[in-house]
Amino acid sequence: VFIARITYSIIWLPWIISRHFNKQGIRGPPYRPIKGNTDEIRCMFTEVQSQPMDLCHDIVQRVCPYYHRWASVYGKTVLSWYGPRPRLILSDPVIIKEALLKTGEWFEKIDPNPLSKQFYGEGILFSKGKKWTIYRSIANHAFKVERIKVKSLPFTVKSSFRGDHRFE
Repeated sequence: VFIARITYSIIWLPWIISRHFNKQGIRGPPYRPIKGNTDEIRCMFTEVQSQPMDLCHDIVQRVCPYYHRWASVYGKTVLSWYGPRPRLILSDPVIIKEALLKTGEWFEKIDPNPLSKQFYGEGILFSKGKKWTIYRSIANHAFKVERIKVKSLPFTVKSSFRGDHRFE
C-alpha cells in the first residue's frame, strides 16, 4: 500500500496533471520524479547570477530566468513542477485578472516564507480561500473608482497649483 501510494503521488498523478494541461494547450518543461524542475531552475539562477547585471529596466531575465527562457519556448502560460506539485506561471493579463478574482476558489497562492509572514502578518497578502475572499471584499470598497476620484481630486488640484507656481 505504501509503495502504491508513493508511486501514485510521485509518478502517476503528475503524469495525469501534465496530460490534462497538454490537452488544453498549456505546456512546460518535462516533469522529473521527486525533484520536478528545481534542478533546472537552480542552474538557471546560478548562470544568471554569475553574469554582470545589465543597466536596463528589463529585470525579468534576472529575477525569473526560468520564466524568461520557458516563455519563449512554451508560450505565455507555462506549467512547471516544484517537486511533485504543479505550478502554473501566467503572464496573459486576462488570465491573471481571472486568477486574482478567483484566488480563493481555483488558484492557490504559494505558502510564504515564515519570516515574511511574521513581518507582514496574516492579512490579505497571505490569506487563502474564504478568508482571502472576505478580506478582498472589504478592501474592494476602499479602492472603488468613485471613492478614489472624490477623495483625491481636491488634493491633486491643490498640489498641481503649487507645482505650477514654482515653475513660473
